[in-house]
Amino acid sequence: MPIPVHLQQNLERIPHQPGCYLMHDGADRVVYVGKAKQLRNRLLQYFNGQDPRAFVKKIDNVVRRIDWILTGSEKEALLLESTLIKRHRPRFNVMLKDMERSVLLRISKDHKFPRVDLARRRSDDQALYFGPYDSAGQLRRVLGVLQRYFRLRTCSDQEFSRRDRVCIEFEIGRCSGPCVGRESEVDYGQQVRAVAWYLRGRSKPLLAAMEKRMQQAAEALEFESAGRLRDDLGVIRNALQRQVVVQGRAVDLDVMLIERHGELAVGIVLPVRAGAVIGKHTSLWRGMELDDGAMLRGFLLAYYDAEGGAAELPPRIILAQMPDDQADLTQWLSERRGAKVELRLGKSGSAQGLLVMARQNAQDELQRVAAQRDERQRALQRLQRMFLLSEPPEVIDALDISTFQGRDTVGGKVRFVEAKKSTKGYRTVHIKGAAQGDDFSALRQVVQRLYGKHPEERPDLLMVDGGRAQVAAVMKAFKLCGVEAPPICGLAKARALREGQGFDGDDLIEPKQSDTGLHSTERIFVPGRKNPLRLRDNDAGLALLVRMRDEVHRFAITAHRRLRQKRHSSSALDSIPGIGLEKRKALLRAFGSVKGVAQASLEALESVSGISPALARRIREALSVGAGER
Repeated sequence: MPIPVHLQQNLERIPHQPGCYLMHDGADRVVYVGKAKQLRNRLLQYFNGQDPRAFVKKIDNVVRRIDWILTGSEKEALLLESTLIKRHRPRFNVMLKDMERSVLLRISKDHKFPRVDLARRRSDDQALYFGPYDSAGQLRRVLGVLQRYFRLRTCSDQEFSRRDRVCIEFEIGRCSGPCVGRESEVDYGQQVRAVAWYLRGRSKPLLAAMEKRMQQAAEALEFESAGRLRDDLGVIRNALQRQVVVQGRAVDLDVMLIERHGELAVGIVLPVRAGAVIGKHTSLWRGMELDDGAMLRGFLLAYYDAEGGAAELPPRIILAQMPDDQADLTQWLSERRGAKVELRLGKSGSAQGLLVMARQNAQDELQRVAAQRDERQRALQRLQRMFLLSEPPEVIDALDISTFQGRDTVGGKVRFVEAKKSTKGYRTVHIKGAAQGDDFSALRQVVQRLYGKHPEERPDLLMVDGGRAQVAAVMKAFKLCGVEAPPICGLAKARALREGQGFDGDDLIEPKQSDTGLHSTERIFVPGRKNPLRLRDNDAGLALLVRMRDEVHRFAITAHRRLRQKRHSSSALDSIPGIGLEKRKALLRAFGSVKGVAQASLEALESVSGISPALARRIREALSVGAGER
């Protein structure tokens, strides 16, 4: 492929030095970031037919400008490449697309009595990290074991510092009560080390330590503690036995591969600690046009970055194939770990078995995603037929109003793109001047402010939570704005029926029988039609609309509660004589909320800057009276 005319002058100035290059499209967005030992030679390879990657064929049409940043060495270029990819998120580079699905467990080291909490990314804070855990259910099971058998605290540091009596977690045996001196720092530290051993899959040190503590408790005639430890030992042994041991010896390694199916590609990492698989990380990409070697290189770079998905970097990584720039990656990984890291092909034995396990997980993920995509497509095609649209609605918005006694009224909008949540399109509107219970006036304000001022934001289909009246209010609002209304529907909850008759007098389709009698299915209203559309419960289009209705209801009511809490929080403190803006900020900063201020002791209140003993007593009296009135 010859060098495009618009890039010839750009390429002539590129030096023969190491560095990173950034390809920009016509809108000046960075679409690809790469690194090279010699920038000029590397970039010329894109146009001399030596680069087989699919996206190279698009350079002539997509790339309009190439920038570069010089570095002192190829290793520096590799580090800079990682930073630039995270900053610009180019469409042709590999990133951890589904990082929100993986969660790490974190044990802090900055507290005498640390707690186990969740983290999305590994920070450079010297804390202990474990995982990744690919499902919330799996993580809940792990946390359940930790709370039940190790009794570490789960409260925040603020709660811990304020507590002067045991909580319900202590009462039900899920916390050892370090906040009130029921557990010493030494004993608690032993429990923290036991948790770390457990999460790393190292059973022998954990069991030995628990047996030793049980014997010490028995020798001290603390038979209740000894009996509890004996029971915990049995449970832990069973839990550890249920782990899938995949190595003949206690080794630490990660298994990584990439599997493709059509336009979909999935990256899988199985962390193996002490010879057992302890979790899974999954990253999914669509339309990725890099070859497997380049994709694997990008996956390694993103996953083991300081802000990536890895809880720790093991001494060995098992791969199905070697990535591009193997030598540079090995050096970078070794420096990240502070010790040697090996990249190995899993050709035989247990390593090959691990790759088979990883490939099975990757194929299962691809099948799941493909099935979900087909289901979403069926739902959109059903909506197209249902509302007589020219094509399936790619962008669907849902509206809802949330209020309480006419105060703190909030309008919420959620957006689904290709039947998936698109949080970039979520919006809230604080309603002003609407009469109590006047949802129609509130809906008109929402339409005016979201679509009247920005008609280009109109969706392919607009759904409102409600019936004929709500649909009519939205239609009128578009007319008043002078904006053409998109296709509109209303979704209303089921209602009671008499003698099994539908709203138009016909026999009801599959009526629901409940304790209070027959009920209709969910009802769909459209402009110009008196009676609702009648659909079966298992209708794919109805299921999508119900999911959107539930999501916009959740979103709107959350915003409403936040607004109401803010009003209550401000008024509760502002009504106390002697509390001004600065003191209110100081109290909320110290205790987190008005509830926290109300629960604080007099000594804790007096420790806040500007709060005198007399003012502390006044705060306690005012908030306790307010709590009683509520």
